[in-house]
Amino acid sequence: MRHEFVNQTPVRIDPGSASTILSSVDVTGLSGALVQEIEVKLDITHTYTGDIRATLISPDGVEVVLVDQRGRFRNHFRGTLFRADAQTPIADGRPPFRGTFRAEEDLAAFNGTQAEGTWTLRVEDLARRDGGWLNQWSVGMTTSAVAAKPFKIDVRFLGGLSPSQQDAFAAAADRWSAIIVGDLPPAFINGELIDDVLIEAQGSAIDGPGKILGQAGPQFIRPGSGLPIKGIMSFDAADLDRMEGNGTLEDVILHEMAHVLGFGTMWPRMDLIEGVGSVNPTFIGANAMREYGKLRGLSLGTDSEAKPVPVANTGGQGTRDGHWREAVFGDELLTGFISGSQRPISAMSIACFEDMGYQVNYAAAQDFQLPNMLMIAEMGLMGDRQRDDTCACHSIRQQVVTPAALA
Repeated sequence: MRHEFVNQTPVRIDPGSASTILSSVDVTGLSGALVQEIEVKLDITHTYTGDIRATLISPDGVEVVLVDQRGRFRNHFRGTLFRADAQTPIADGRPPFRGTFRAEEDLAAFNGTQAEGTWTLRVEDLARRDGGWLNQWSVGMTTSAVAAKPFKIDVRFLGGLSPSQQDAFAAAADRWSAIIVGDLPPAFINGELIDDVLIEAQGSAIDGPGKILGQAGPQFIRPGSGLPIKGIMSFDAADLDRMEGNGTLEDVILHEMAHVLGFGTMWPRMDLIEGVGSVNPTFIGANAMREYGKLRGLSLGTDSEAKPVPVANTGGQGTRDGHWREAVFGDELLTGFISGSQRPISAMSIACFEDMGYQVNYAAAQDFQLPNMLMIAEMGLMGDRQRDDTCACHSIRQQVVTPAALA
């Protein structure tokens, strides 16, 4: 079973001299359970990350170095997640190390150790002058207490959707459950136990035929990981029958469900996007940048190199800054507009969810290559016609539940 424990008490890192701080979380309710898998998430403010060594220490005294003097003179660790199965080593990251990384030492060293007890994070500032704060950190673990469960999405219908339209939600939930494969800690919202994500869905009036087809976003999120617990999806009643008739409804539902899971909607909170509102916003999670580099290398016939991923810089509020850029990625499902006929979910998109903190299955990716200018023109994406926004990322305020809400 999956569990998460959070320490949200800030600890100062002294700028005056080399120093060491300790912070702990008490894992309770797991007597006799053994660790099967573990992950750690850090948020540290520090103006010279090359000074920092961070080590996780188990109740049994096992120590694993997470990061050891990486990033030189650059700043901060922002939602830096360490997993044993991450594809990108921390040595290949860059401050503020947004995304998911493999630690300096193997986190699998904790597998088989006792879960219950005090877990300690030791942060060493190995040089004088620069200082900062350990803002918060969390440890998540799968234990032998109960067999691990797959990632599950439940959908509750609030009205305005026909039985056949409701069926399309089940197919979309199954698709995301094949992409996201790691169980999340259950949580209570208004007395209701939710495991892993609950989505409330409805058909309602938005803006009439065309234009915005749907809107979605998370409402309640977990402490520590920041991953969603519950969200809302709304589809314009004026467009539902048309989308069902032309075969786009399931893809639009699949797209909107991604926003509830955090795609586009959680990037600012997780510090995974730069240049919001500018002509060139980019996604800067390490894994998605790696996969985008592969796509560029394949397209240009060059060696792949990690690159910031272009994010939508056109469209209305909720479209720009919350999707991949249509002029670069064409018919990829998670651009801001419906185009093409295939609309694949690429390995780059799956990597984005890994950067957000999910455990993912890259084998679930569909074939995708960057389109050339001719392909972009044939899709009608050269700006010579008005297109409808697929959606508007829901701008509702996201509420972080307290650690006590985790079951």
